[in-house]
Amino acid sequence: MVFCSCREIDPIIAILQSVANEGSVLPSQIGVLTPYDAQKARLRKAINETFVPPACYQIEVDSVDGFQGKEKDLIIFSAVRSNARGEIGFLRDPRRMNVMLTRAKRGVIVVGDQLTLWNDKTNWRPWIQWVGSMRSIIPLTRLNDHLDAPRYSLPSLQGGQGGNLARSSSFASRQGSAGAHARAGGASQIFVPQGFQCDFHRSGFAGHTMDVDTPVGQGLLELSPAKKAAEEEEEREKEREVPDDWEELL
Repeated sequence: MVFCSCREIDPIIAILQSVANEGSVLPSQIGVLTPYDAQKARLRKAINETFVPPACYQIEVDSVDGFQGKEKDLIIFSAVRSNARGEIGFLRDPRRMNVMLTRAKRGVIVVGDQLTLWNDKTNWRPWIQWVGSMRSIIPLTRLNDHLDAPRYSLPSLQGGQGGNLARSSSFASRQGSAGAHARAGGASQIFVPQGFQCDFHRSGFAGHTMDVDTPVGQGLLELSPAKKAAEEEEEREKEREVPDDWEELL
């Protein structure tokens, strides 16, 4: 059976354009991974149509299995699977998940359906909970806000600071909140590990530590107390609304 997700391609292209505009991550140091060959072909086509040579050829697009043994500064992962049954196929394989999470030297972004992945209680659910605990879940409806917001600008990553990013990670969803997302039956999201050095200002995504809604790192503007309180309450609402078994929502 062939699996692909056109809904995940545009957000990935937007992130790649931001990275390219900022210039702190070279195209040759970006890897776009996906578990399915059909999605790999669509991503390759979209990248070739968006970027001019040689950049379009330097961005590596590969399957998870084909990427074993390689490393890149930035890994973007397209999870593809999205269905009401919560079926994720071989995404349940911890070895494939290990490749996806450990091939990035500076940061990893996962684009996928949070509730479909949430159905995997052993591997994906704990990781989603961890990413959520760091406020690193971005609704795709708000992705452009993050890519354009000057308040997420941090000092560029230069001079050997890359080691701080080894464990960065985040997730962004098409819907505004986990609760609304859950009631809607699923939507694509993006994971970006905490600590990933990136800069979302000027549509640039590179070179700075970011914790999505609550950025961290040197040179960052603090959120107002009211904003912090509102976001903390939003996170508590998410925790209350996402059940242990999301299939109860169906």
